[in-house]
Amino acid sequence: MVTPLVVVIVFMIVFTVIGNTTICYIIYRVRRLHCPSCLFLVNLAINDILVAVFLLPFTVASSFHNSHAVVGKIGCEIIGFFQHATSTVSVLTLLSVSMDRYLAILMPLKYKGWVTRNKTVLCILGIWLYALLSACFPLLGWSRYHYIPGLWLCESDYHVSVSFTYFKLTTMYFLPLVSIIFIYISILRVALRHSRQIAREVKALRQRELTAVLEPELGGQVSAAVISGQYCMRKPHSALRADIKTALTLASIVGVLFITWTPYTVVNLWSFHTGQHAPELLQSIVSGLYYATGVINPYLYGYLNRVIKREFKTMWASTRTFCTWIRANKIRPATETT
Repeated sequence: MVTPLVVVIVFMIVFTVIGNTTICYIIYRVRRLHCPSCLFLVNLAINDILVAVFLLPFTVASSFHNSHAVVGKIGCEIIGFFQHATSTVSVLTLLSVSMDRYLAILMPLKYKGWVTRNKTVLCILGIWLYALLSACFPLLGWSRYHYIPGLWLCESDYHVSVSFTYFKLTTMYFLPLVSIIFIYISILRVALRHSRQIAREVKALRQRELTAVLEPELGGQVSAAVISGQYCMRKPHSALRADIKTALTLASIVGVLFITWTPYTVVNLWSFHTGQHAPELLQSIVSGLYYATGVINPYLYGYLNRVIKREFKTMWASTRTFCTWIRANKIRPATETT
């Protein structure tokens, strides 16, 4: 029997794969997007695709039967292992991309020397290595993976090991959250200081232009200085403005992740401290929010990033043209035969 939960899961799988595959293709196609920040976004998109293709289908089975009965104990441990690893990759990738924007805005002169494509690839490999190693802990006896009714996938048992529970919540939620909040507060302070600096320079520029009008004999000299000043000021300002806009776009993605993960974390904390599992319906709702980031991220970034949004529109227009051409070719032979 097809339940509403199955429909929701299938919807999430389809749109997660389509959205994140499109993001990867656009970044590959547009040379301008071949930068460290976009490499992290590709890693995040690939991680979301892996969750949608290899993990979420098991939720369909668990909606009909107990997940332990469907995949067995070993299968549940494998699912729990990859669930833990992919969740760790998601949060550490967003932390890394936040640090990338922090260095680009607060240390622009050292950024290109510190952040290169090879170092970014090594950072991504390090994220995956740590995620896979930390996912091994429950398999080695520090906690365990098991199925909880209502949760979409097998999860580490919060009641078995108190130390692992605190370790997981600290490394996968609280520490990244505090770090990212600090990073974006610093970026926001730079943005505010930048806007005030622009306002002061615009005011000074207008004052010089007014002086040039009131003193015609100095007009030529002042105009040259004004033009030179405009050129020198706008170029760094436009670059910094672009970096800040990119940072705020990425901040929205980070915000969506923590907004959707917070109910899941709160329910698990409540379960941990009370010693009992939350109601099955509540577990299912917070699990759906937890995995909804894979659907939201590509469309959110496509809406906020001007380059990706333009490519989205171009691809959509090409798809519509292609479908119209196919439909016209199907109709034409039918009319010719009649």
